[in-house]
Amino acid sequence: MLSFFLGVEAHHNNSNLTVNVHEFGQFIVEVNGNTYPAYNGTVSLDGIPAGSYAIRILKRPQARRGYHHSHQRPRVVAQQRMRIQPFQAVIVDYDRFGMDVNRRGTGNRYGHGNACGANVGYTDVAFGMNEATFRRLTRSVNASAFDQSKVRMAKTAIREQGSISTDQMIVLMRELSFDSYKVDLAKFGYAFAADPENYFFVADELTFDSNRNRLLSFMDNAY
Repeated sequence: MLSFFLGVEAHHNNSNLTVNVHEFGQFIVEVNGNTYPAYNGTVSLDGIPAGSYAIRILKRPQARRGYHHSHQRPRVVAQQRMRIQPFQAVIVDYDRFGMDVNRRGTGNRYGHGNACGANVGYTDVAFGMNEATFRRLTRSVNASAFDQSKVRMAKTAIREQGSISTDQMIVLMRELSFDSYKVDLAKFGYAFAADPENYFFVADELTFDSNRNRLLSFMDNAY
């Protein structure tokens, strides 16, 4: 396993990315243009900042008989763009069927232990908003009479909590009556999505194709 530390201030870099290649052959993992050989099938980037990451997996061609290296360029076998949230551990598994992405909390939001010397756990961010907080939010949104008030309330909570899952966004959108407000909320929430690779599902909650296309175009151009 290779571990790379991307050197910015440590307390700003509390996310991890691990890419596992479950195939035979020589592979390279490219992350935002930086390349890492996948020795033993794994590349691990520890202490990286939150943000947008373009990940590509490339396979080296086999050398011809009698040669140590192939002169052909590696070919891209999989690629995906994703957003990694603060204090999030992202594990990408690649096999011949494609890339599978799993997320969890790093369990170390503050980069140090608490007063008793134990690590401060922090896992909710990997799955969106804290469940208890989200339940309170949905009750408040449901009790509000107007879409405008519902959206304002939801935006405030998402901004303060810093994360929301695709499933949670779908629940909030179902509390709204009009597509215009649904699109507005969905666009706002995309920057805070804990699982942006699944976020396209929220477009199914819109009534009109034109609004679905508008939201999907926004997402395509967001990063």
